[in-house]
Amino acid sequence: MASAQQTQTLPLNDWGKDAQFDKSQILLPTFKMRGDSLQGNTFEGTSKADWFKIKFPSMPDCKDTGYFYLFFNGSSSLVKGCVPVIIENPITPTKPLKLHIDYNGNFNFTDDGQGVQLPRTFRYADVILHNQKGGKTMVRLSRMSIKGYEGYYTLQNQYYQNTYPERLFLGLFASFRAQTFRVRKADCIFGQDSFQIGLHDGNTNGNYTESEEDELVFANKGDSVFSTTIEDGAMALTGKSEYTFERRGRKYSLKVVPSGDTLEVTQQQANQTVFSLAVGSRFPKFSYQNTRREKTATKKLRFKKALIYFFDFKSPTLEADTTALSAIVSRYGKKIKVIGLYYGPHPEFLKNYIQYGHIKWTAAYASKEILNRCKVEQVPTTYYLKRWRKVKLSNTSPAEVLRLLESGGL
Repeated sequence: MASAQQTQTLPLNDWGKDAQFDKSQILLPTFKMRGDSLQGNTFEGTSKADWFKIKFPSMPDCKDTGYFYLFFNGSSSLVKGCVPVIIENPITPTKPLKLHIDYNGNFNFTDDGQGVQLPRTFRYADVILHNQKGGKTMVRLSRMSIKGYEGYYTLQNQYYQNTYPERLFLGLFASFRAQTFRVRKADCIFGQDSFQIGLHDGNTNGNYTESEEDELVFANKGDSVFSTTIEDGAMALTGKSEYTFERRGRKYSLKVVPSGDTLEVTQQQANQTVFSLAVGSRFPKFSYQNTRREKTATKKLRFKKALIYFFDFKSPTLEADTTALSAIVSRYGKKIKVIGLYYGPHPEFLKNYIQYGHIKWTAAYASKEILNRCKVEQVPTTYYLKRWRKVKLSNTSPAEVLRLLESGGL
């Protein structure tokens, strides 16, 4: 097997959106400052909030002062999950609008830089927040658009006035909408294939490599949103430093730097010989048996497209593969026959997998002979077949097949 490979080290310097970004309607209510203290944040006023004495920054042009909180799980503030913000002149239209962000959470606003100057009318402002481990996230602040929603605007004002009676709510016109960029991304280009790859901060704490919390995510070049669903290829981080994924029938390996600052992506070169059925070859004829001991032959696939999935229960991608296969059956089951062939210890577990996994496709047993005839070197392995059992995709994955079906590539 040839060893030629191509590797790219990708700094994750750009920010990306997940599906929640544009849907987010998180409002950051602005309240009037009273003296030199501000009140901590509570969820919908359900508990009594503490008061915190602050140290003001220099504000020579300030006529009135308000405050609000940015939500950030990486915050070191005494107000858990929140970053305090003071706003100059929230209701004085003739004076400059300026935000002072308590980045380090100590309620001393003199050690946090010069503040963020805003025009009275602005489209949005992007603010970068850091945690104590060096991680970061970016929050986009904008005004709530009320055009056509005047009734909702009135109700929201009443809601905040009633929910926080001990505070003076300055109104929606003085408050902000918050949208969080939870993906750090980079463009990845290998020959004719170009796509976006990133890390998704699942718990919004500024760290991007936490096991079972964060994810590897992918998007086509030009797409503005990263999907975080398994069906679209997202991969949950599991504490490993290396992962594999597939695109357009090509395999990639990927190394995640613990800091989440860079990814190292290696593409398997086209001239590498892989032990698998060649694209264009005919899938072998053989009989297989399901859990009810019913036998079926692959020769019956000649009039229908098919996806053949070889697997065992130790595969780290079993959950993702199962989800993608379910989506294929649900959306394309009338045109595509999906067959899962199990090879591994404890074959008796296959019945439980079918029952408790709500499996809607054919699940049957494979033998070593079947694996050899189909040139399956390791599981999981997936083949996608055209009619007459012609191999269309070799050494692919269910998630990649689903992506190509949805994009019209198959």
